[in-house]
Amino acid sequence: MRSGSLAELRWSLYRMLRMACVPCASEGRNGNMGSREVWSSGRLGFGRLMPAWGGPPRAALSRFRALTVGVLVTVVGALAIGVAPQARAATIDVTDFTVEVDRTEVTFEWAEAIKTTVNWCTPDSANAGDTFTLTLPEVLSSWPASFDIRDGTGAVVYSVQISTDSPAVATFTLTSYGAGLTNLCTRAEFTATSGSTAVGTYPLNYQLNGTVEYDVGTLTVVPVPLWAPTEPGKAGWAPDAADQCRTNPRDCITWRFNTGRGVQGVHSVSDPAQPNWKWNCANNNAIRYATVRTIDGSSYTDSDGSPYMSDINCTEGLLSFTVDTTSFGPNTFFFAELSANAAAPGGDGLETYSNTADLTVDGVGSQASWSWTSSYVGGSAEGDGIVIYKKDVSGNDANDHDSAVDLPDGSTELVFTIRNIGTNELTGVTVTDQVTEGNATVSDIVCTYPDDSTGPAGRPWAGPFQPGDSFQCTGQLSGVSGFSTDVATVTATGNGPVSSSNPYVGFTEPPEMDLALAKAVTSSGPYYEGSTVTFSLTPRNNGPADAAAGWSVTEVLPAGLTLVSMSGPGYTCTDASCVAAEGLAAETDGAPITVTTTIGADFAGPLKNVAYVAPADGDVPESNPLVVPTTTTDTSTSETNNDGVGG
Repeated sequence: MRSGSLAELRWSLYRMLRMACVPCASEGRNGNMGSREVWSSGRLGFGRLMPAWGGPPRAALSRFRALTVGVLVTVVGALAIGVAPQARAATIDVTDFTVEVDRTEVTFEWAEAIKTTVNWCTPDSANAGDTFTLTLPEVLSSWPASFDIRDGTGAVVYSVQISTDSPAVATFTLTSYGAGLTNLCTRAEFTATSGSTAVGTYPLNYQLNGTVEYDVGTLTVVPVPLWAPTEPGKAGWAPDAADQCRTNPRDCITWRFNTGRGVQGVHSVSDPAQPNWKWNCANNNAIRYATVRTIDGSSYTDSDGSPYMSDINCTEGLLSFTVDTTSFGPNTFFFAELSANAAAPGGDGLETYSNTADLTVDGVGSQASWSWTSSYVGGSAEGDGIVIYKKDVSGNDANDHDSAVDLPDGSTELVFTIRNIGTNELTGVTVTDQVTEGNATVSDIVCTYPDDSTGPAGRPWAGPFQPGDSFQCTGQLSGVSGFSTDVATVTATGNGPVSSSNPYVGFTEPPEMDLALAKAVTSSGPYYEGSTVTFSLTPRNNGPADAAAGWSVTEVLPAGLTLVSMSGPGYTCTDASCVAAEGLAAETDGAPITVTTTIGADFAGPLKNVAYVAPADGDVPESNPLVVPTTTTDTSTSETNNDGVGG
């Protein structure tokens, strides 16, 4: 088929199908379609391909299907003519490439993190979607599956995927944002472990784009030292060395408790969780396993330790149990591995998890403690880089209304983590926090810098703030009512100014108020045509919340009654409405408003004058919401108490 317009293609398809469906012309619904030639849009989406009736008979349908397959092939061929092939991603020939590791010796199966740091620059000719690869040392495993590299603004410059092959291959993909930068130089940090690699010495070779070799030395895996503790202790680690609670908080923390060797009495253990992690009590998973180990010279034997445990109780906040060592030999001790969940994903790492257990051994109290920090995975671009993360003390990273944290008492402790993600040292590091939504307050911000000095928010720390270093600040958020957003910002100077911001959104159900209005006639009758009638309006706030300035009182005058004036101290009155300049405290009456009216000529009969009080726009809700009345509203029976009547 020659190349042509879409209209020609449609017409050719129509003719082919029409010729193939000649029997259809006499096979209408119930065999009586006759020569009807009405066509509608068909399965292929090109228009005018299927008869408009419900569908052809089975035999005709099978012929149509057979033809459709052939037509599809023809259509694909026809549409492909003159269409340029999609551009393929090119390999990036990076420059200034370096790679290094932070350790060259680990202990067999101890899952000690080995950090790989890669630096490179990207030529300006690289395009979005272009990639380069780095083949990683075969001796290492448990790499992170993926991560992003961001610049100081938080925008992603490179996305990184690491395969599960051995050796693993990291693929670095340049983003559209990264491709738009010039003189782009980048740094990546990510970790692995030696897994179950046997004791020995192994090469640490990296290969760039499958060709260029980088030899950074060797890794030595040493035997596990014979462990024979003399007193109770704790240890902790991430069982999933590739993730370390960064994306999956479930069952991502292991704590180990051990007794000392020999007879050391009955241990009563009370082990509280911390705000950023909780015990994994579901399905009795808190105690992964318990072991009794006996040392025999240079070897050991293990047996089930669960018979020595009793009084096991688990809640998210506290794990307690008892261990009886009174039957142990001199070289026997007990240990158990305990499971916990992080309270929230740890982001790109450097989250510290701490554990302190309270022990009572034969009536004597003591403690055993441990803490560990998840490895950082990420990077930076353009030399200078800084980032600030803000979470509450429970680890919640609430960046918008959808993820806002419910704060029942309107307060929480905030934790700021500031990290130099660049390649240059920074000076003049300043942390500030500003409330941008709501009326909450952030106070008592104190930063503890890498040199162990401290300082408040807003006061620059001279530095130098070294690449890869981090520090924390703490502060108190209080007075949250409704949604509250406060934004933390850090600024510093490297080759040029750098900054980073991060919000925190909290929510507390705001208290309600209850505005009410009393109305009375203050003039004396009898009343006739042209008589003056005066009213007194007294607003009240029944609380419990104060009413904000801008609340108002409005008259709803009936026919036959004309407004002469409406005034009161502290109000701005226009026409039939007065707006308060000040708020109205709970359990307080507002200043009275005097309303003067006249009765119209030729009017006879009763008059009913209605008024109402309304909160300012955007104020806290009312417990008894206003329903705006009309001249016919019976205020004695209406559910709202914002209205009043006189007449």
